[in-house]
Amino acid sequence: GHQRRRQGARAGDVVKDVLVKVGAKGDGSIGQVFGALKTQANGVGQAIMGIKNQIFSLKGLVIGAVTGGIVGSFIKAGAEAEETETRFKAAFGNMAGEAQKWADDIVKATGRTGGEIQKAMTTLEESLGGMGFGDRQAAEFSKQLAVMADAMARARGVGLEQAMWALRGGIMGNERALRQFGVRVSEADVKQKLFAMGLKDGGKSATQSQMALARVQAIMEKMGPVMEQAARTGITWSEMWRRLW
Repeated sequence: GHQRRRQGARAGDVVKDVLVKVGAKGDGSIGQVFGALKTQANGVGQAIMGIKNQIFSLKGLVIGAVTGGIVGSFIKAGAEAEETETRFKAAFGNMAGEAQKWADDIVKATGRTGGEIQKAMTTLEESLGGMGFGDRQAAEFSKQLAVMADAMARARGVGLEQAMWALRGGIMGNERALRQFGVRVSEADVKQKLFAMGLKDGGKSATQSQMALARVQAIMEKMGPVMEQAARTGITWSEMWRRLW
């Protein structure tokens, strides 16, 4: 209603303008009046068409931006998935096929995406390999640790990646990273595992891989409460462990 009133006022102004111009010439010709009105009307019509074209152009830009954003997101997701797949195959090498079967089993058991599990397993395998673990040992532990990271994430209601990095930190000796997930591993726990390995000097002569292995074993022993809490989300962890190992 407000727009129609403004358009009506505009038309009235046009008529007044024409009548003033004709009156100023002293010519009361009705033909000239209507001729002038037609010229003014054409000008107004062209202005309106210009505004419409601008609106359509703006709509096109908005639609293009939205469409481009969606397409861009798909392209980015595809590139990330390809990168994850490449890293996964490079990390596990000739064990990639077997590792993929493990990843598929974990996906079925946890409901995670394949990309999430591949990424977690790859990061953990790379980390363990860097600590001196052999290929087979690193691959086996990456599977177990990925499941543990999933349990930690569910127990605290956070993303898998956050839990995975905390678990990785714990293996490297950052006990505080694990505490926020309810996993409490002390130095005494680690020394006990080292002692069981035959290292009776409290770990002074332990290699990097032996220290990491002792931490992994200690962490696994402390995962009970976390598994129980995670089980409240609907995952039967005891059944999962039987299926995967």
